[in-house]
Amino acid sequence: MNVAPYVREAGHGESVICLHSSVSSGGQWQSLMDRLSSRWRVLAPNLYGYGKNAPQDRLADYRLADEFDWLAPVFERAGDQFHLVGHSYGGLVALVAALQMPSRVKSVAVFEPAAWSLAVHADAAHPGAVEIVSIRRQTIHLVETGELDTAAEKFMRYWAGSEAWEAMPAERRRNTVRGMIKVRGEYLAEMRAHDSGEASLSALSRLALPVLYLIGAETKVAVRRSAELLAPALRNGRRVDLTGVGHMGPVTHPDAVNREIDAFLASQKRRDGSS
Repeated sequence: MNVAPYVREAGHGESVICLHSSVSSGGQWQSLMDRLSSRWRVLAPNLYGYGKNAPQDRLADYRLADEFDWLAPVFERAGDQFHLVGHSYGGLVALVAALQMPSRVKSVAVFEPAAWSLAVHADAAHPGAVEIVSIRRQTIHLVETGELDTAAEKFMRYWAGSEAWEAMPAERRRNTVRGMIKVRGEYLAEMRAHDSGEASLSALSRLALPVLYLIGAETKVAVRRSAELLAPALRNGRRVDLTGVGHMGPVTHPDAVNREIDAFLASQKRRDGSS
């Protein structure tokens, strides 16, 4: 690719790469960067298709491989080893990246990773599976028929709350509408990654590194179902449920989320015997 991700960077020391959720940007992690930068080097890139330098050439048939190609300069910039943090789709990318780079990724902290196909394939009749299939199909259909405004509104109401769309500034709404083509690609890429074995439960359960799995107690039933399946399968994972928090916790309740991530990263530093 001819362009590189726009990356927000702060601090010095061991690297932590923070991957944002759908229709967002690395700026989502600013409060975490502020909290960590006195002790860590924090990099927060824009994922493929979002924000500054956003490529648009592969969105019609986007795959996880395109995301990893896009992020390769960020991984290189972070050094030989680093930690990963991710929210929702960024959480899925972080987990699969850890599988692909076991010698480089030291730990992963995720908030509600978007491994939705786990719920669907475990039991398609489960309310969580039915729910995610419905919103996924609806979004894909609306994008493919060119109804991007409607897709964006329904997407935000589902994931961020019934009042989210009205509360968004006009520019943020426009960015969300533009981002829906990538969201369609993300839904399809997640399904492909699961079906190919790249992000299946058996694959993710092979992760041996420490994983912090954060989930909001007020989140969607689809998210809870995925967590019920994935969190216990992580051999070195620890699940933490945050009271009063929904799927957009890193944005709506940054202090609660960042406190857990900070403590987790500090525990990794102590484990390594570094200061």
